[in-house]
Amino acid sequence: MTARGAATAGPPLRRFDGREKWGAVAGNLVLALLAAGAVVGVLAAVPRDVTAVMLLVGYTAYAGLLTLGLAIATALTDRLPAVGAGTVDGEQAVGVRARPAEWWYAVALDAGLLVLGCALVGVGLAAGGEWALWSVPIGLVGAWFGVRALLAITGRRRVEALWLTADHVVHHAPWGRERVGRDQVSEVRPISGTSYVLLRVDGPVQRTLCPRWWRGPDRRARPAEGTGAGTGTGRIELRCADVGHDPADLAAWVRDELGLEPGRRRTTR
Repeated sequence: MTARGAATAGPPLRRFDGREKWGAVAGNLVLALLAAGAVVGVLAAVPRDVTAVMLLVGYTAYAGLLTLGLAIATALTDRLPAVGAGTVDGEQAVGVRARPAEWWYAVALDAGLLVLGCALVGVGLAAGGEWALWSVPIGLVGAWFGVRALLAITGRRRVEALWLTADHVVHHAPWGRERVGRDQVSEVRPISGTSYVLLRVDGPVQRTLCPRWWRGPDRRARPAEGTGAGTGTGRIELRCADVGHDPADLAAWVRDELGLEPGRRRTTR
C-alpha cells in the first residue's frame, strides 16, 4: 500500500550475491586477519606493562572482532532491504531504508575510538611532561569520533533512506535529512554510471544538516543550496548501493508513486 492508500507493486528485487557480496566478505575477513596478526605480533614483542600500547592492542582486537562479525553477517545476508511500509514523524509511509549493518559497524568503531582516546589521555596525564602534552590532540581526535557516534545514535546522522508519506518525500542520509512536498518533485531518474537516484525538486527543500565537520567527504553530503537547519533548492540524491533494488527500478517505482511520466518533467506553478 502506498502512503495515499493505493495498492501498487514494489520495484523488482536485485540479487545480493557474486562479487558485490563475496568481495565485501573477503575484504572484511582480510581486515580481521590483519588485526589478529597485529595483536599477536605486538603481544609477542612488547611487555604488558606498556599501558598505551596495550590499549592500542585492545582496540585493534575489538575492531577485528567487529569486522569479523560484519563479514559473517554479510555472508548470511540473502537479500538487501526492499520497499516496504514504515513510519516517519508519526506518519504512515512507504519507502526503502539501506542495510544498516555497515552503519552500526562504523558507529561501534567510533564509540571504541572515543573510549580509546579517553584512556590514552588518562595515561598521558598520569605520566605527565611531554606525554601529557601529546594527550591533548589524542583527546580531540577521540572526541571527534565520539561526537560522530552521538550524532548517529540521536538521529542527526542517519542510515540512507527514502520515504513517501501522504504529502511529503523524506530523505535520510549520513549528513542529515531532507523533506519536500510530493507535488514539488518534478523528475526522478537514475544518475548514469552511479548507484544514485536523482529527484529534481521545484521550490524549497527543508534540510536539517549535521554540524559541518561531521557530514562526510562526499560532495553530496554538502548541499550547495542551503546550510544548517533551513531550506535549499534543486535536488535530492538517494544512494542505492545498500538497498535491494537497482537505481533504475527504484526510480521507476518512485515516479509511479508520485504520478510522474517517464522521461518528462512535471511543471509546477
